[in-house]
Amino acid sequence: MTQEAGQTRLRLDWNRQRLFVDEQEMHMTPMECRLIAALVQSQGRALSEDETVAVVWGISRPRKAQYLRKLVRQVRQKIECDPERPRHLVGAPGRGYRLKLG
Repeated sequence: MTQEAGQTRLRLDWNRQRLFVDEQEMHMTPMECRLIAALVQSQGRALSEDETVAVVWGISRPRKAQYLRKLVRQVRQKIECDPERPRHLVGAPGRGYRLKLG
């Protein structure tokens, strides 16, 4: 995945599980990688909190929305120019989260 939006360019190296923001490598935890991968694979469709929790923590994991919100915050800190006004990892009111590619 390579994406340019404004000043920020995102690139994910699937084979090495590395994320690059403006060509600078960002350390990603396994959970952060699973979150990004799930959102990329959804191809712009919003994933509900339940769907996202199932992918990131596993289907048997109880729904823990606060953990998901913390994880989303962590990823936004790494990929967004202004994490308070996200342009890439956005919330879809009533539907969950999606990764904007365009």
